This record gives sequence, structure tokens and C-alpha cells, in this order.
Amino acid sequence: MKTIANRILAVLLVILLIFSLLTIIIVKAQEELPTIKIDLISPTNTTYSQNTILLNFSIQKQSYDNMDYTIDYSMQGENFQKQGTFFMGTPITNELSFNKNFTELQDGTYALTVSAKYVDRIMWVYADRQIVTFTINTKTPQIRILSNEKKDCITNYPLKFTINKPTTEIFYNLDNLFNNTIPANYTLTGLPTGTHNITVYAKDLAGNLGVSETVYFNIKDPFPIISVTATIAIIVLVGIGMLAYSMKKKKSRDNIKRNNAN
Repeated sequence: MKTIANRILAVLLVILLIFSLLTIIIVKAQEELPTIKIDLISPTNTTYSQNTILLNFSIQKQSYDNMDYTIDYSMQGENFQKQGTFFMGTPITNELSFNKNFTELQDGTYALTVSAKYVDRIMWVYADRQIVTFTINTKTPQIRILSNEKKDCITNYPLKFTINKPTTEIFYNLDNLFNNTIPANYTLTGLPTGTHNITVYAKDLAGNLGVSETVYFNIKDPFPIISVTATIAIIVLVGIGMLAYSMKKKKSRDNIKRNNAN
């Protein structure tokens, strides 16, 4: 029994020794790994309203090493794929900056990867890698005013319109005088009589500005209820007066006839 216990203890000691050696090796390897960091400044995870995108990033060495690095990029989108290398060799300074313009990009979503890697024996090892996804949207919102057929209004104008995409801001311009922000369809009240014009504007999530057609409409005076009432009253009074006059005249003729008969 004592022999078996001793053997088990010996095995446990060997396992503990192997684990300790592996830990030391891993920690040592991590200490010796090249330390380099990518600071990706542009583009970012957002939506852009232009077809030109600037790739701007820097490489920072956090400790000295004599590794030969390869700094490269790859960008993919719908019907688009491009890749290239910025740098190959041993960075001498603590920081390197890189810039590249991508022009005439089509609307859509793109994935961009910037990598700093080196060769360890026979395989690539990534010291750092940054990935960003961005969208290009250059199409302006399409705005259609639905209330353009109602050209004659009384006092108020019901502004109704449709927009073909999500927006961050909607506003209108009345008579080329001022802009007024509105949440959606809106009724303009207290307008003076006469001819007016209105244009609707909208900004989408990328900042593209859409403009509607300019619509013209007329504001008329309210229906003259008081004047009509007064006119009716006058007609009634005149009618009553004429009836009374006619009855009086008839009574006078009757009196004359009776006097002549006597």
C-alpha cells in the first residue's frame, strides 16, 4: 500500500513539474512577442454621404524588436475587392502613419481590415488587426408633396407629403422666408390671404439633403356668413315692407270703392 501511495505521489509531482515548466514557457513566449498596435482613425463604423473614403491609421511600437513586419489592408464590398501593402521591413521609429484615398466607391456596405503581421518560422502571426464596417449612401431622399392639388384653401393649409427613406430632420420653407422644422405631415395655420409657395426638405441618416418640388396655393377669405345673413335680413325686411305697402294700398282702394257706392 505504501509503495502505491509513493508512486501516485511521484506521478503528481511530475505532473506539477510539467505544468510549471509549460507556464514558464508560455509567459516567456508572451514576453518575447512583438508588441505593435494599430490605431485606425478613419474610416469608422458609420454611414458616409460621399464616394471618397480616406483610410488613415498609425502603427505604434510599444517595445523594441527587430522583427520584419508587413502592414497591409484589404477592403471588400458588393462587386468590390481591393488589397495592398503599406510597409514591409523593420520599423525604426516608434510610430508610423499611413494614408490612402479610395475614390468612386459605389453605394453599399464595405468591410475594411488593416493588419500588422510577421513571419514566425513558416507561418504568419498577426501582431494586431483592426476591422471596421462602414456604409456609403449618396442617394438623397425623394420627397413628394401630396397636397399640391388643393390649391385653394381657407385660412389653413394641410401639408401632406411622403419620403422614401428614414430621415433625421424634416423642415419646410414658406414663401422663401424661413425654415421651420416639423416631425411629419403638418397643418399651417393663420396664413394671410393671397398666394403662397412651400418647399419641403429632408435629411437622411447619412446627411444627404432631399428637396421637394415647390408647390403654390391660395388662401381665401372665410365664407362671408355675416354678409349673407345681413343680405337675407334686408330682403326679408324689404319683402315685409312691400307686403305691408301692398296691403295698405289695397285697403285704400277698397275704401274708395265703398265711398263711391254710397
